[in-house]
Amino acid sequence: MDIFLLKDIAIIIFAATIIAYLFSLLKQPLIPTYLIAGLIIGPTGLSLISNHDIIVTLSELGITFLLFLVGMELDFSRLRDVRHISIAGTTIQVISTFFLVFLLSIALGFSTSISAILGVCFIFSSTMVVVKLIVDKNEIDTLHGRMMLGILLVQDVFAVIAISILGTSVFSAPLIIAAGLKAMGLFVLAWMCNKFVFPLFLRKIEKKGEVMFLFALSVCFLFSAITFSIGFSIALGGFLAGISLAIFPYNLAIMEKISSLKDFFSVLFFATLGMQFSFAGLSGHLVPLVVFILFVITIKPTIIAVIAVLFGYTSRVAVICGSGLGQISEFSLILAVMAEKAGMITGEILSMIIAITMITMALTAYTFKYDIIIGNYFVNTFRPLEKLKFVKKQKLELKKEAVPKNHIVLCGAHVIGQGIIDSLEKMNVPFIVVDYNPEVIKMLINRNISCIYGDITHKEVIDKSNLREASFVISTIPYEKENEYIIRKAKMLNAGTKIITTSNTITCAMHLYRKGADFVIIPKLISANKMGNYLSFLFENGIEKIDDIKREELKYLDRKKEEEKTQRHEKSFLKEIREKYYLV
Repeated sequence: MDIFLLKDIAIIIFAATIIAYLFSLLKQPLIPTYLIAGLIIGPTGLSLISNHDIIVTLSELGITFLLFLVGMELDFSRLRDVRHISIAGTTIQVISTFFLVFLLSIALGFSTSISAILGVCFIFSSTMVVVKLIVDKNEIDTLHGRMMLGILLVQDVFAVIAISILGTSVFSAPLIIAAGLKAMGLFVLAWMCNKFVFPLFLRKIEKKGEVMFLFALSVCFLFSAITFSIGFSIALGGFLAGISLAIFPYNLAIMEKISSLKDFFSVLFFATLGMQFSFAGLSGHLVPLVVFILFVITIKPTIIAVIAVLFGYTSRVAVICGSGLGQISEFSLILAVMAEKAGMITGEILSMIIAITMITMALTAYTFKYDIIIGNYFVNTFRPLEKLKFVKKQKLELKKEAVPKNHIVLCGAHVIGQGIIDSLEKMNVPFIVVDYNPEVIKMLINRNISCIYGDITHKEVIDKSNLREASFVISTIPYEKENEYIIRKAKMLNAGTKIITTSNTITCAMHLYRKGADFVIIPKLISANKMGNYLSFLFENGIEKIDDIKREELKYLDRKKEEEKTQRHEKSFLKEIREKYYLV
């Protein structure tokens, strides 16, 4: 093997590692760091890479593995609750964004073909960046989190279609139709392998980790070879291979094994892309660069927000969803590279797209950080759209009383919260639940329980729950900052309100007491105490009693699973609340 190739790979990985670490301290997404690493070590920077063509060839595997994992993660069941905006709404967004960018590009002096490529590139938002930020903020189950995931999933499907069309390098109607028929045939092949062929193999090798890894690689390269042989890109083959292996639970094990390989080749791809960046070429496109960046971070989120409101979602949810998708995607870079290789755009245009990607991805970290502020600031902008007659609002609220008084406000209705709800219903105490999980809110509405979708830190939710006149506030939220805010806000509105919170650690519990909490529950300690009580009971009454305890627990869990689809709550936790805070 060429020792210089190993040296080049070592330089790329080392540079990417150093820059990624520095940017991680600033909580920036990783993709721009790989682009910057390529910029520094490439021809524009220190010019340290000598085997550029071979590195480019290797980096194409990064695209293939990336789409391979996207195919395996493709789960349309995620769209059940947000299917209308995910499918119809995203389709509207894709078409409207394309035509607006196309017209804007024409106005800026670009040719029709380049304008079309720019329009396609600006359609997509970054799945890799947005999903990571949603997970980091623990917003995967929020309504806006689910909406973003649904939109990104459908955008990824459009991206794969665009990649397959661009990979054919033919644009006459008959040839595109022929390519479409070939693609449909490949999708049918992948589906048949998923349903009838590969499950048989995977069942036999599921416990043989290395064999499963080799089998997954074989399928990936087999589909890539098939697509390449009939005129498509190897990336499409990776996506189809992923679909063929999207068989639960085997896909989880495969993704875990392939992920590191994907990460390695993805670093090569994005770093190689950074090497192609040219400041000299960009100097002639500074005005379009600024205009397109402004479009991506303002107009594109506005399009998504307007569509969300028209589909019945509240303005705040719509604004947060739109602002979170205000960037262009890693797929945009893939499409731009393919277009540049096909001679459809110049290196200068590619450099402009790279710059837009880096800047908008970096800004996304801050839009997520300040999403509440952004939502509050722009919420009134979209209010008039909510009043349109044809807008059917999503029902995510149930209030038995217009203005509840002397009630309990329960923040969080999962696990512990569900147990508290059962107890409060038995005591016939007036209460209202606040939760940001739309599934939980729908379940509570079906149970005819007063509830509000949202975050208790939002002014609108505070007003709707009438926090000012609440006698108790119970928070099952396990985060210190949120609980500290609830304590401060509730005491400021009504000093007499009693506040119960939860905490994962003793240190955090003591901090919340100092901030004004009236009682802090530490579920782990209660679980430990209950375990001790179980053991004492068993040793005092005989070990054989464990079967009786097991039977009762299974009955309880089955009942909760059927009725509420939640985990078991701690009875001792509820007992402590009743004994300490019950008012006759």
